[in-house]
Amino acid sequence: MKRLFLLLCLTICVNVFAQDGKILEFKYREGDNFSLSSTVIEEVRFNGRLSHRAEIISRVTERVEKVDSDGKAFILASFMTSEKSTSSGSRAVLSWGDNFESEYWRDKSGKFTIDDKYFMPVIRDLPVFPKQPVKVGDEWSENGWEAEDLRRTLNVQEPFKVPFKADYKFLREESGISSDSSRKNKVFQVISADYNLYYETPLQPALSDSDYPVTTMGHSSRIIWWDSEKGQI
Repeated sequence: MKRLFLLLCLTICVNVFAQDGKILEFKYREGDNFSLSSTVIEEVRFNGRLSHRAEIISRVTERVEKVDSDGKAFILASFMTSEKSTSSGSRAVLSWGDNFESEYWRDKSGKFTIDDKYFMPVIRDLPVFPKQPVKVGDEWSENGWEAEDLRRTLNVQEPFKVPFKADYKFLREESGISSDSSRKNKVFQVISADYNLYYETPLQPALSDSDYPVTTMGHSSRIIWWDSEKGQI
């Protein structure tokens, strides 16, 4: 009887501990609209010498057109990007802008299904959440990829795909105010997402008539504030 009681106690303790975690997943509703705007101020250097300074403005709007029985959303999106660059030497100014339309499916975990003809969004499958509950301190890794637009620079006419593995960590829960019009006080899940790019390009027929990056390298580090009530960043 003592052994049976001990086993029952351990089972109950494990179940209670598992309930402390949260299922993190995207939640979609037909007709939902999202918008995002960002401004990047950057200095670009070659071999340590300042090349130019740039201001890059991006605006994104997304609309959930439909949601299937598995909770996967079909999303229509518009992307506007403009850049103004000033040379450090000649002080010449270069300005350009472009608009991109895109459509894709995204499931509850965050994974994309998107046709190769779309160049936006650049970063895909980030964030991606595990199926099991997670709690503060938990870490996980998921594959993702970047779709680089090299049409202007290298005449590569399809998105140039660069894979990565992102490492995530559930850092903490933090009180804050909702970014929508409700301005509600909420508790957000704060998650770090980091990845390194190192990709040696295999020669492909589609690249045979173009210059292309032989090796792509880079690093990304970001902090995500997640709204589990809405199921959105």
